[in-house]
Amino acid sequence: MDLEEEKKEKKEKIRFQRVFDRLPMPIAISDNDDRNLYVNPKFTEILGYTIEDVPDTESWSKLAYPDPEYEEIVTAKTPDISSTITRPRINEVKCKDGTIRSLQFQDISIDDNEFITILEDVTEKLKTE
Repeated sequence: MDLEEEKKEKKEKIRFQRVFDRLPMPIAISDNDDRNLYVNPKFTEILGYTIEDVPDTESWSKLAYPDPEYEEIVTAKTPDISSTITRPRINEVKCKDGTIRSLQFQDISIDDNEFITILEDVTEKLKTE
């Protein structure tokens, strides 16, 4: 790779980082080895958790679903990420401050090893229904 290509690749990486950082909804990027690679600022704003709090799926599950019975239900209904886009699902999540929020999750495959999880806080919407 020549210098010009490296500069172009770096610029593109910075651009995508800015996009993810500025998205108005929480997102996480994970891999098939159950590692969380990135959470955006909106994820931390709404849920309170940083990437250091939830470096992997096991850490996330223990914090977000402290009731072992509910965690088992959530795990059972979590789809296989082999498809490009999964069906949305709603889970009750315990935030770092102790509040419970209803979040809709949808996973989108990036490639064979990584995927993005987009979250939408539907707590208020469900209360009004």
